[in-house]
Amino acid sequence: MDRGCIQSISLTSVGSCSQVGGGPTALVTALVLAQHGTPVRVIEKELGLQAGERGPGIQPRSLELLQFAGILDDYLKIARPVPQVRIFKDGVPEPVIASLSQEMDPTPARPFTEMRMLGQSRFVALLADILKTYGVYIETGTALRSFEQDEAGVTVHILKHGDDGEQVQDTFRVGWIVGADGAKGATRKLLNLSFKGEDLHGRWLVCDVELEKPWTEADAYFSSWSDSNGVMWMIRPTAYDTPRLGQLLVAGEQVNAEHLTTHPEDIVKGVNDVIPLPSVKVSKVLWVSAQYRPSSRMVEKFSEGRVFVAGDAAHIHPPSGGQGLNSGLQDAVNIGWKLALVSGGHASPSLLSSYDDERHPVIRTMLQLTGGLYKTTREEKDAKKGFNRSTNFYMLDINYRWSGIVMDDRVDPNSPEKKDTSRAYTGNEDGVHAGERAPEAPELEVIRASAAASLEGQGPTSIFKLFKLTKHTALIFVKQNADSSIIAAFLQALASFPPGTVQTAVVISPSVTDEQKATFATLTEGADVVLLDKAGHAFREYGVGDDSSQALVLVRPDGYVGAYVYGTEGLKTYTEALFGGAPVVAKSS
Repeated sequence: MDRGCIQSISLTSVGSCSQVGGGPTALVTALVLAQHGTPVRVIEKELGLQAGERGPGIQPRSLELLQFAGILDDYLKIARPVPQVRIFKDGVPEPVIASLSQEMDPTPARPFTEMRMLGQSRFVALLADILKTYGVYIETGTALRSFEQDEAGVTVHILKHGDDGEQVQDTFRVGWIVGADGAKGATRKLLNLSFKGEDLHGRWLVCDVELEKPWTEADAYFSSWSDSNGVMWMIRPTAYDTPRLGQLLVAGEQVNAEHLTTHPEDIVKGVNDVIPLPSVKVSKVLWVSAQYRPSSRMVEKFSEGRVFVAGDAAHIHPPSGGQGLNSGLQDAVNIGWKLALVSGGHASPSLLSSYDDERHPVIRTMLQLTGGLYKTTREEKDAKKGFNRSTNFYMLDINYRWSGIVMDDRVDPNSPEKKDTSRAYTGNEDGVHAGERAPEAPELEVIRASAAASLEGQGPTSIFKLFKLTKHTALIFVKQNADSSIIAAFLQALASFPPGTVQTAVVISPSVTDEQKATFATLTEGADVVLLDKAGHAFREYGVGDDSSQALVLVRPDGYVGAYVYGTEGLKTYTEALFGGAPVVAKSS
């Protein structure tokens, strides 16, 4: 049996002049699995990859995940910062300028505090090219028809379009299925999962348009107008290397989508009639979506047996706040690293139940936030307030503090705080806890690094440069009064992890003397990296104080803290939850 995973990323057709394809959620899941060395097969119902500039916003937390995946630089080369909104009103000579998000200054712990925008067609193409380097190719024209599960795997039935136009049925076996095939896809329906929620007011069309002239910096806004029928027209520039391409949104109860999708010339006329700028004139429509009515829905559970749903197949939300694509990426990374451990024989299949346990409360909260924002945007008379989003939407405070697979020696496992799932988008005021996003910490001096860490001779580094989607990262904090026996016990315990699943970094306090530094460097020869926290950012951001407690912070592959412990008993508890009893041989000191 093929031990890998199959992702169904097929999408239904979205318009008479559209090109359709797969989405980022499926491809990021495939990337995580491929980086782990897990075999993966990706199928796509349509004959080509996804078209259109829809869902372009990438939040700061997603940028961090792209960095851990090693593809952030490639993304940033073509992505744009989110432009301000320029709102034109009839009879008002000057537009109102609004921001789509509250400003947040970068800090050592949070270096990314601005969204970036890149249309999904470009993002998907980028991901597809990267997947090819791992030998993973998207099988287009291949539709998921049905499947049957048993204790050993899943039998999958597909329908393929042959080169001669004939349709060919095929059957094969896989270990698991991840269905990221959209709100209308097959996977959720085959699982018979409910999709409860509500339809919201408004009708929307999303279009790619070509301008008569290239965008200028003076017009690089997300500009909005309303016509006499109350229809809102919004247009923005796209990637830096597409100088005449724009994304156009048409929204309102009076949108005649059936007519517009078959008469693109009326889209051109409609938008040009309301745009008061000679420099921003549309020449033609390149792609148009089917009309959709905003909805807020989610499944009652994210999996059934060996089949999982992710992204729009599991949850959809109104077009406000830029959370849909980003939530899908977090789904992808969450299920991806867990499936890789289980597929590789390192963890029990019971680990996979934590995917639903962790993601369900987060998505529930996300739908509450985006639904409230959509209502505010529609009803708020003050345009600036209507468009402004809080910093919650950056997704930097999303957490899994209640998760059954995280361990925190500072929190009573039976306390209400540990079981509270209502604060899924809310950070803590008393430092990082298990289940929360691991913060960045720059200005670290590399004292010693193994070849695998790729840090030797690089000069100052940071915590984020250590993180990988393929490994846990153990941060052992060494203070001036550190107990060498506890350090040795931590290193011994970490050495018992399954091969290739963890990397160890010793972080030495800036208060440690040169003599002590040399002693600790010798003591920690078994670590992959030894770092000096010259500016104190790591100790401060990870809440390691001057008390006598010796802290180990174990960061999961998805960049969330899995364990915050003071001894090996806590570490053993975590590994038992994670690996299903993988031995941790050291005893608590």
